Amino acid sequence: MDQVASLAASKDEAGRQLAEAKAKADSANAALAEAESRADESEKSAALLAQELAAAGAAVREKDARLEDLRQELSGLREAMAHGSASMKSEFTAMLERLCEEKDKQLADREGELASLMEKARQGASTKPKSNIVPKATDIAAIEGDLADTDAQSRRSQSPRRSPRSSPANKPTVAVSAATTPASASARMPKPSVTPGRAVSTPERKLNVKSPRSILRRQDPPSAKRRKVHFNERDNAIELRSGEA
Repeated sequence: MDQVASLAASKDEAGRQLAEAKAKADSANAALAEAESRADESEKSAALLAQELAAAGAAVREKDARLEDLRQELSGLREAMAHGSASMKSEFTAMLERLCEEKDKQLADREGELASLMEKARQGASTKPKSNIVPKATDIAAIEGDLADTDAQSRRSQSPRRSPRSSPANKPTVAVSAATTPASASARMPKPSVTPGRAVSTPERKLNVKSPRSILRRQDPPSAKRRKVHFNERDNAIELRSGEA
């Protein structure tokens, strides 16, 4: 009986150990299954990572190719810019040269025109005084005659009873003015009436006109000398005519 009891106890112990072993085996199987699932997930993630790495590598290679293309385009643009700047510089230089040539031509034309104008002015200045001597001398002679007549009339009006200082032969201008002066001018002019608050009116005054000869002295010496000679000839002719008369 004791043996049966011990056998039963050992059987129970063996069953219990078997159950524990089964439980351990189940837990081991579960751990294995979990490890397998984790391995599968790791493989999947590794595959995904590999795909992502492959895509990243392809993108990098594409970017490298694009960068190389950009480098080539940049080098081409630099060459084109260098060529364009050289061509533009040459065109600009040619344009400046054309403008300089045109300006030089215009300047030469202007200098020629100025030289011709100066030559014409020089010729006109050399010929003009010779052609205008006689008209100017005639005008000055007329002015001198008017001044002499006015001077004689003013002297006669101021002192009508005074005898002439010189004979008509010595003073031709006085004789001419006396011959041309009317008889009424030789009479004594009436005294002006004095009005309170008014100044007494004086007889006819002498005109303050500069002598034509003093005007001629201010001109150039050659023309003044020529006109002086002309005036001397005119005075001599007047004296001769007055002497004959």
